[in-house]
Amino acid sequence: MTTTVTIPSNNHLFPGKSVNLTGDITNPNEFKVKINSVSITGVTSTKDGGSNTGCVTNTADLSAVLTGSAPELNAGQTLNNRTFGTLTMGQNAAAACAGSTITATLTFAGELIP
Repeated sequence: MTTTVTIPSNNHLFPGKSVNLTGDITNPNEFKVKINSVSITGVTSTKDGGSNTGCVTNTADLSAVLTGSAPELNAGQTLNNRTFGTLTMGQNAAAACAGSTITATLTFAGELIP
């Protein structure tokens, strides 16, 4: 399962800061699943109205973790506008990320719930 979360520049994400991961999660499977982990599989950013190639997957130094209880989704279910974890910018983030709107693509791993 994947989702995309955009962190606007007015959230003032900077090295060492965490922000909530809020978005929609859809279970495309034909069975119920429990989400156990999240990983960042892509990062893009914009700045001053254009693409910011200096702040991407390998330079943004982002990490994501689930918080709270692991969500369970029925087959085909969507959880809308759900806060499911936190995103943290690491100390090695590129200076080019300052003032950017960052979009992270997240992939969830889980297990079948009988």
